[in-house]
Amino acid sequence: MKTLLPFLIVPAAFVGVAFFLHAQDAAKERTTGKVLLLKTGHAMEGEIEKVGTQLRIRQGKSEVWIAADTAVRLCADWDDAFAFAMSTIKTDDANDRVKLARWCHLNGLTHRALEQAHFALQLQPLNTDAKQIVILLERASSEPTPKSAPS
Repeated sequence: MKTLLPFLIVPAAFVGVAFFLHAQDAAKERTTGKVLLLKTGHAMEGEIEKVGTQLRIRQGKSEVWIAADTAVRLCADWDDAFAFAMSTIKTDDANDRVKLARWCHLNGLTHRALEQAHFALQLQPLNTDAKQIVILLERASSEPTPKSAPS
């Protein structure tokens, strides 16, 4: 019985801790924010508010409603969104860093994209995807911003 006891107590303790942490996460769910991360991998930006099972996204005079279950996370801002995206990868995996760099680039976080691509190259200097995205991002950051056409 003494040898069986640790095999019952330790898993029970882990289940208790996991339940406690899950309950804390549920209590911290945001109801307002500026950035909405979708299950598709895309993001939406605006004044976002959860209303029941819907999310209202306002940008200027426009307003869009979507089902809350299409979202992964409602973030306070882009820093919060990046921190969440960062928490979903293996930081010691060059391919994950490249994926994060692409996500950052897609969402206009060019500085962070370049930073992640450089981390990927440090982890794996021969990674061709990392080399390509570094070249793309460095070229994009060195080119002057195009001016809009006169109106």
